[in-house]
Amino acid sequence: MLANRKKAEARKTGGGPPPAALTEAEEMALSQQSMRPVAEGIPGGSSSDPPTPQYRSAFIRVPDGVIALLEPDALTNLHAIEDDGETLSAAFDREEERPIEDEIEFNERPSTSSSTSQLTSLPVKELYKIYLGKQINKADLEMDHIRQKMQKDALEIQILEHKLKEIKKSS
Repeated sequence: MLANRKKAEARKTGGGPPPAALTEAEEMALSQQSMRPVAEGIPGGSSSDPPTPQYRSAFIRVPDGVIALLEPDALTNLHAIEDDGETLSAAFDREEERPIEDEIEFNERPSTSSSTSQLTSLPVKELYKIYLGKQINKADLEMDHIRQKMQKDALEIQILEHKLKEIKKSS
């Protein structure tokens, strides 16, 4: 009997020695956590599982930090379109009928900070156009800023050269 009990304990621990008894602090921590709810993982959160397309495509991030959430029915429609070939072609036909304002400059489009509710009602294609327009505007502003810095540096060099000439003349 004793041999069977030892074999059973050895199987529980993988053949190694039995685990040490818990310390008083460990027992207290376990007793405090025993009745708490268990948090389950979030797909695409801190886990190593890649996020599913439905979680990845639900948000569009724009440069000024505002995140627009697509309406739930828009997400449902997107999944329905992906599943059916006929629905897919019908959806593209409807998109061609919808007027797209390509002629409008991106600066004239609605601002995300002033009209977030308007953005959530726009189709994904329009939201992405607005996002790309803001990215282009941001890049243009950064390039203008760099040009201005270069002009400032050139002027400072000219001023320093002029001061150097004056110092040489006076000495």
